[in-house]
Amino acid sequence: MADELGIDAFTNIQDALNIALEREKKAHAFYRQGAKQVDNTGVRTLFAELAVEEARHISRIQTFIDKEIMREM
Repeated sequence: MADELGIDAFTNIQDALNIALEREKKAHAFYRQGAKQVDNTGVRTLFAELAVEEARHISRIQTFIDKEIMREM
């Protein structure tokens, strides 16, 4: 699994967080686009809720990077 993510024993925390951030952004875009394209109201609502959740993940990771990682530089 680590191989699929591009993370290994030599990956530093900043790189790992950047990988996580990009994956969250892709997931967010996927759910937003899906919510626009599906006809089923239940699925559209679920995708919209998942997009909001992914946006929260993006915010949490970015906040951590800004507070902890950038502070160390």
